Amino acid sequence: MQIKILNQVFSIQDVNDEAYVKELAGFVEERMTQLQRASNIIDSHRLAMLTAFQIADEYFQLRKQHRELNQFVGRKSAEFVKILDQFTDPAPKRP
Repeated sequence: MQIKILNQVFSIQDVNDEAYVKELAGFVEERMTQLQRASNIIDSHRLAMLTAFQIADEYFQLRKQHRELNQFVGRKSAEFVKILDQFTDPAPKRP
């Protein structure tokens, strides 16, 4: 499969989902175009590196948020289990 990003053609092999690959290529091209407009960078290699850096930064921020959310959900789940345990404990045995 071939994709085009900023008028450069790339061959991608072993593609399972062409629509997904096209979506990725469109995302990368859009981000590169936005950065190019904002910075007037002409060198495509430099533009690609700065775009990759921006995307990596977003990825790391999202990964951090995901980790924090998982920790929060874990804490809340443990709290809810404790509360539910109060209502599901068997009644005290009579002598």
